[in-house]
Amino acid sequence: MIDIKLSEKWAHAEEYRKPFYYILGTGMVSEGEAEAYTGESQMVYLRRLDMGDLLSLGIAEELDFMSKELMTSDSPSDKPQEALGNAIMKAKNFNEMNRMVNLVVCAGVISPKMYPPPTSEAQKKQAGLFYADSVSFGERMELFVQIFDTEGLSTFRNEQEAGVGDVEHVESVQLPPDGSVAELPSDDSERVLSQ
Repeated sequence: MIDIKLSEKWAHAEEYRKPFYYILGTGMVSEGEAEAYTGESQMVYLRRLDMGDLLSLGIAEELDFMSKELMTSDSPSDKPQEALGNAIMKAKNFNEMNRMVNLVVCAGVISPKMYPPPTSEAQKKQAGLFYADSVSFGERMELFVQIFDTEGLSTFRNEQEAGVGDVEHVESVQLPPDGSVAELPSDDSERVLSQ
């Protein structure tokens, strides 16, 4: 039996899921930069989520719609996050997409703690809790694309170029005689058929 070694990707898979500090409008920062940060923009502590995490949040239908939007996009983007944002903005049912963004942001933002907004008129927001819809949609989208691993949805194989072009009609090409392939001589290594 062959000893199969782990690939670099698998060996370091957990590193991708390690929480990190992120400053809105700026990007990811180190722990030291986060400790020294005194700027105006909001800093958050995030974790990345993958497809399995999102399915466990109960948003499979929204993900199905989003993946279809990404695959049928008229203007494919080299930037997965931009393509994802465009797909969400095209959503036919914006309320469902907004719900999905809120759930992802609440699950991915470790600190400050965020809660999904109430889903019905009967529910009320509780005093002292910070709700996702208190953050502008643009900032929630920025967080969403940082939290959600878009690789599976937005990175598609580029369309291949045509492998065969038109061939000019040439009379000098010899066609094989009618008959089965088994009738070809076995010592004909170049597959030249006798006339």
